[in-house]
Formats: sequence, structure tokens, C-alpha cells
Amino acid sequence: MPDGRKYWLWVTTRETARGIDEDKEVVWTWTCDEKTEDGDLILLYLNSKGKAAKMPHKSAFCYLMRARGTPEDGILEPNWPGWGCEAQVLFIFNNPVRYKDLELV
Repeated sequence: MPDGRKYWLWVTTRETARGIDEDKEVVWTWTCDEKTEDGDLILLYLNSKGKAAKMPHKSAFCYLMRARGTPEDGILEPNWPGWGCEAQVLFIFNNPVRYKDLELV
């Protein structure tokens, strides 16, 4: 990208993202690619699998987030075999966009 920023799509379950609407100041830790950098933008897609599947907008793009800091190997758990990133919610979509609503060209 011209500004050097990368853009990511993260996918998780509604159960995993439970509580994300409550406080935009919270910094969340998620699995990520080791090439994620501070300031990268993330579109978070919640799928309908899991206990919270009966909520409205079962599977949808719901949040815009920004990566904070750099990825760390093992940040999620001491024996976690992958990279973890911190991210903060920038925007919560009032009308989440469902995948089936996207018009693919």
C-alpha cells in the first residue's frame, strides 16, 4: 500500500468476541500474522458458529480495529505455537455487513 500500512481480515466466533462492544478503550489480543505492524487496519468478521449464533447479524463484518505494537510469538499463552497481536476497536458497525450482502464483481 502507498502509505505502508497493511490491511487484514480477522475471523472469529461471536463467542470469542463477546464483550467487545462494551469498552472501546480495551486492547484485545488476537492471533495474527507475524507481518502485522503497529497501525495496520483490521476488519473483524464474526461467524455464526458457537453459542452466540442466535444473535442478529449471525455472520458479518462488525468491527474496524487497529493493530497496536508488534506481534509476539507466544503472547496468548506461554506454549502458544503462534503469533499474537494487540488491537483496539476503532469503529463498531451499526449495520454489520453480511458476506452474502457483498456484491462480488
